[in-house]
Amino acid sequence: MKHTKEQIEEIAKEVLEKTNFIYDTKEKMVIRENEDFYLDGEKINSWNVSVFFGEEDWDKNQLAGLIINDDTGHPIYLQHSFNSFIYYKTHNNGEISTEVRQGSK
Repeated sequence: MKHTKEQIEEIAKEVLEKTNFIYDTKEKMVIRENEDFYLDGEKINSWNVSVFFGEEDWDKNQLAGLIINDDTGHPIYLQHSFNSFIYYKTHNNGEISTEVRQGSK
């Protein structure tokens, strides 16, 4: 893998901040390498970053998974419920745009 866990943690924090995804910063991010991650039929070296999120009055007890491409360091998507995904596109200027999709595509 090109990136370390520490580098991926910093990338994840930056992505979540830039896209205004509010998560529980008191809980530690769980970061692990994906062994078999495929997108559009292509195997991609990637990381899975798990964070807790939720409404303040309901506690932040829901789990979201952020997938980061190890080769580019760019986010691919964040899954925040069974079939809700936020897909990311990183632009040349470093800005990140999002697209919310239901289902895996």
